[in-house]
This record gives sequence, C-alpha cells and structure tokens, in this order.
Amino acid sequence: LSVHYSFRPKNWQLFGEVARSQNGALAQLHSLLVGLGPKLDLALSYRHYAKAYQAMFADAFRSSTRTQNETGWYMGIQLRPHRQWTLNAYIDIWQHPWLQFRADRPSLGRAYRLRLNYKRKRQSETYIELRDRIRLENVPNEEEQTNYLVPLRSFQIRWHHNHWVHARLELRSRIDMGFSDSPVHHYQRGFSAFQDVLYRPLGFPLSFTCRFAIFDTGSYQTRYYNYENNLLNSFSIPAYYNRGTRWYFNIRYKATKNWTMEMRVGQTDWINPEDRLDQENKREMSVQLRYQVDTRKRR
Repeated sequence: LSVHYSFRPKNWQLFGEVARSQNGALAQLHSLLVGLGPKLDLALSYRHYAKAYQAMFADAFRSSTRTQNETGWYMGIQLRPHRQWTLNAYIDIWQHPWLQFRADRPSLGRAYRLRLNYKRKRQSETYIELRDRIRLENVPNEEEQTNYLVPLRSFQIRWHHNHWVHARLELRSRIDMGFSDSPVHHYQRGFSAFQDVLYRPLGFPLSFTCRFAIFDTGSYQTRYYNYENNLLNSFSIPAYYNRGTRWYFNIRYKATKNWTMEMRVGQTDWINPEDRLDQENKREMSVQLRYQVDTRKRR
C-alpha cells in the first residue's frame, strides 16, 4: 500500500511517497526542487526505509541495492553561468541502522560528485567530473567472533569528450583515474581510457560503433564501469579491472523496411605485470535478426 503526492506552486515543487509493506514496515521519500533563479536550481531529498520493509519490485532512490534499511539526506545543485557551461554537484549522506552486505554492524556512508560541462551545439561536448565515496566494510577480528568495520574510500576523476566530425560520424574519448584506500586493501591506484567511433548515417542502411580500451588497476577494488553500445533492446556495463585491453565492434544493417540484421563481437585480454596471461581471456559474439511489421491500420 502506498500514497504519493505532488505540490507545485510557482518555481518550486514538493513531492514524495509513503509506502507500507504487509508486515507493517514503512518506507518514505520526500523531495523538494527549487528554482533559485534563471541560472541556479536546488534539489533536496530525505529518505527513510525501515529495515523490515519488503517490496519485490521497489526501486526507490538509495545508496544500496535494496529499498530497505537506510536513512539518508541528499542535496544537489545545477548552476548555469553561461549558455555553454553547466556545473552540477551533489552530496549524499546515509546510514544503515541494521546489518548490510559486507557490513555486520550498523554503518554510515557519504558520497559527493562535481561535474563541469562545456557544450558547443552540434560540434563538441566536454566534461570533467570528480567522485568521492566512503563506506564501511567488514574486517575479520581475530580476538572476537564478529567482524569490525573500517572505512573504504574510492576517489575517481574523469575527463570525457564528444566530437561530432559531421552528422554521420561521432568520436568519444574518455580517461578515468583514481584510487581506493582502506586498512584491508591498502592504497591502490587505477587508470582507464577508451576511444569510441560511431558511424550512423541518415538514409543509409549500414551503421556501426566500435571501441578500444586500455586499463590498469590494482585490483577489482579500483574497477571502472563504462557503458557499451550493444544490440537493440540490450545493454552492457562491464567492469574494467586488473591490467589489460578490451575492444568491441557493433554493426547493423537494415536490409529492408521490415528486416534488420545486427552483430556484435567483443574481447577482453587480461595481462599481469609480468606480461603473462593473468586469467582466461573473455570473448563474446552476438547476432540478432529482427523482423518488424507495421500493424497500424491504413486509411
């Protein structure tokens, strides 16, 4: 059972939802959006999900994987000092009053993100982004039966650039750098970079996208997630970690008005510091044939 509300006078909006599961536990989310001027917007949000709240398809704003056992505050701003420049920033602080995955005691966490974006319409777009996140995780305690918690920090900086050579050809470049630090995994640095080429001509049946990426991280702890283009109605967001390279190639051919053929080939090669195979390389291939019928009635 749930009830939601929305109230929007002038340049601000208040909205939220309160839900109750069958066992009587409550979950609630309340947010406020305010336009402080023509160049500045503010967002505030409060959430509280009881530890016993149960909902199979709940997908609310949260820091963990499930909509339960969390209380948090969020604040974000968007500043537009110039028509080509945009600054976005947020800070999120939360607590888990009960046990969590990899946290055998009540825990806390916080995250912030800052992005500066520059866009030239139909030409290019560039942004620089800083991300910092601290959460608590388990460490075995030799003197006791239970674990104790230590802070795990993950910091990343990203540079991303899109360049439209013309209406048919787009180039995307990205560099990620950062580190993770904790008493368990110690200090580890990571690096990732890729180059995308997207060719999507208008009125031509053939199009393709491809990527080549390199990465070098201390372990899975300093991994980088990057979205990859895939076949229609599917997506891929793999983790780049350890040391190696990755590439993929998508091609789509629209043979007729009804028939479309697609193929995707990709491969990841992991290499250890001694230039030997650190683990089994991964290769995947997907093929899709689609037949589409226009069921709209003709007059």
